[in-house]
Amino acid sequence: MNQSPAVAVIGLGRMGAGMAATLLRHGYHVYGVDPVGVSEDLQAGGLIASELEDVAQRASTVVLSLPSSDISREVLIGANGIAEDLAARNGPNSVVIDMSTGDPRVAQELARRLDDLGVGFVDAPVSGGPKGARGGTMTAFVGGSAESVARATPVLTALTSRCTEVGGPGNGQLAKLINNGLCAVHLAAAGEALALAEAWGAPPAKIFEAVNAASGRSAVTELNVPEWVLSGTFDSGFSTGLMARDVGLATGTAGALGIDAPLLNAALLQWQRARESFGADADFNRIVTSNRAVQEETPND
Repeated sequence: MNQSPAVAVIGLGRMGAGMAATLLRHGYHVYGVDPVGVSEDLQAGGLIASELEDVAQRASTVVLSLPSSDISREVLIGANGIAEDLAARNGPNSVVIDMSTGDPRVAQELARRLDDLGVGFVDAPVSGGPKGARGGTMTAFVGGSAESVARATPVLTALTSRCTEVGGPGNGQLAKLINNGLCAVHLAAAGEALALAEAWGAPPAKIFEAVNAASGRSAVTELNVPEWVLSGTFDSGFSTGLMARDVGLATGTAGALGIDAPLLNAALLQWQRARESFGADADFNRIVTSNRAVQEETPND
């Protein structure tokens, strides 16, 4: 039996740690890099703690799970970036899979720069949260050249239950921003629906049950509202701050393309207010309860 190749995972937050654990279960040799260190649980599971400067000599496939495109750029082509070392040590066998959510324009830039070095680059941001990362059930939005995607496919297959190829470099990031932009608008709309039901005195659970059997339903009304809002758990694993970031990236991309996006711009203001009200670390489903606070603060005429 052929030995599974080595993979380096850079960024071991909740998502990166979950992905590393999934790769270990699939038999990969996994090297982990994180500025705050590697957890004992991951190391007990077989992950090998590493330093950024050692990545290229240990693995030809690199997975990024980082907070922003700027950090991805710094890791790859910054002053101490690993891209040139990857090219020198692994040549055309190397590929970087950026599973962070970020700016499509930066993804295109990184793909060009790495292609010049002979290193593959795939932008493959994901949906599914920490639970999906741990379970290998995430959905990936995959952008990149056919050759780069082919190099990345074995690792993507291990990490996800569904990968949708959406075209060239940057398209994966664009698809993810469109997805999260729609989710952000749906959540804000669900908040208004919840406020309307409660103000009328109707049982919210029954109202959303009816909606979910009709044309107004969405993933938000079918999953988020019953599982994390009406239950009061608010523990989905995705934060208000991250959603506000993603909506900001979506509106910024729309602006750069000259696209008028009034709904997204309005949603961005709501998400920024939610971040201020609930805190950046609060579960992103908290926005559905925003109208309750507004009603309590607004006196009746």
